[in-house]
Amino acid sequence: MQNGDETGVDCGGASCTPCTTGTQYCDSQGNSANDEYISNVKLGSINNASGAQLYSDFTSVSTNLTKGSSNTITITPAWTGSSYSEGYAVWIDYNNDGDFTDSGEQVFSKAASSATVASGSFTVPTSATTGTTRLRVSMKYNGVPTSCEAFSYGEVEDYTVNVTAGVADAVMPVISLTGSTTINLTVGDTYNELGATATDNVDGNLTSSIVITGTVNTNSAGTYTRYYNVSDAAGNAANQKSRSIVVSPASSGSTDVNLSITFDNYPEETSWSIADSSGSTVASGGTYASQADGSTLNISAELPTGCYALTINDAYGDGICCSYGNGSYALTDGSTVLVSGSSFTSSETTSFCVGGASATFSSSAHSVITTLDTQFKVYPNPAKQQLNVSLVGFEAQSFAVKNLLGQTVLEGRYTSAIDVSKLQGGMYVLQLNIGEKIKLKKFIKE
Repeated sequence: MQNGDETGVDCGGASCTPCTTGTQYCDSQGNSANDEYISNVKLGSINNASGAQLYSDFTSVSTNLTKGSSNTITITPAWTGSSYSEGYAVWIDYNNDGDFTDSGEQVFSKAASSATVASGSFTVPTSATTGTTRLRVSMKYNGVPTSCEAFSYGEVEDYTVNVTAGVADAVMPVISLTGSTTINLTVGDTYNELGATATDNVDGNLTSSIVITGTVNTNSAGTYTRYYNVSDAAGNAANQKSRSIVVSPASSGSTDVNLSITFDNYPEETSWSIADSSGSTVASGGTYASQADGSTLNISAELPTGCYALTINDAYGDGICCSYGNGSYALTDGSTVLVSGSSFTSSETTSFCVGGASATFSSSAHSVITTLDTQFKVYPNPAKQQLNVSLVGFEAQSFAVKNLLGQTVLEGRYTSAIDVSKLQGGMYVLQLNIGEKIKLKKFIKE
């Protein structure tokens, strides 16, 4: 029978409002629950225990799920006798279009096994339609079910979920570099990108979305920078990360050098070291308690072509000449004297080059003052815009910033706040000039 509100559906009675049939979903069920069935489903506030059925309509049972939230569903099977191998699948109609075939709507599946519990986690996409929609839970004997399947043994249960908007995502993702923030290479080497990882509180793993910029030319010496950026689905950008790649000139051969030390009356106070242009120690020795007072010791070393710094130390702080003996030292390349000296205080550092390399330190004759860390500090380290200098007990006149090739890239009158914003990312050495002496401190520019 139809009436004035013709709908094509017989509502019955003298007068009725237009009928609403609701969203229709495909049928799915088991054809026998004599041996196995779903005994419990847990998701959010749903904790539903039930008996053996082919299909159960539990759409009156519901839970709220927030967009972007992570959730765990747990399905417990029951067997009336022997345990059988069961497969599982769960779907949520996220766009509320009456099917479970859209991408991402199968939120859980598990291959067939006789496990007593099947459990898994899923994240509600931020693109899900807000409001109530259908949840389908299916268990099938010896296989993973599909959403609209009728199978021989098992059970299907339908529930309702209410998708809520939740709180807007305002948290930026976090980028973590893989490996060191500074890579040291030699001209001709191959640069292999180490990459980075990125995580977000809502979108999870964003590693594949990281954008890496910046070029590295290993055929040319210099400091290069790679930049790492990523944003989440809500548009929150992570703090940019960077990596410095320092390409040093290629070594061409090596040179045999000889360090001759004539000790004062306290050889047990004397030590020395040779560092390359990156600051890494390549040779060292001392102290020399077994040496006779006033004796001479010759030490040979093979150095690749390049520039170095020899530091000689006296633990007492009075050098090796001339208060307690007439000590001296000389570093030679054959008949060529590279470095020599005798009178200093706690230590003296002098630069030199072998194999035809150019000098990497301009102040080769200056003595380096040895101080406590609390007397000379730089911060923040790494620095982005400004490098602050704390100098206690000394008065510097000027400063210079050198790259690891020994080139001066910045210099001026001493100030406790140095603008390093225009420097490329990488490692540098800050040199403070204090009269005829210097103080050195490494720092990293981000």
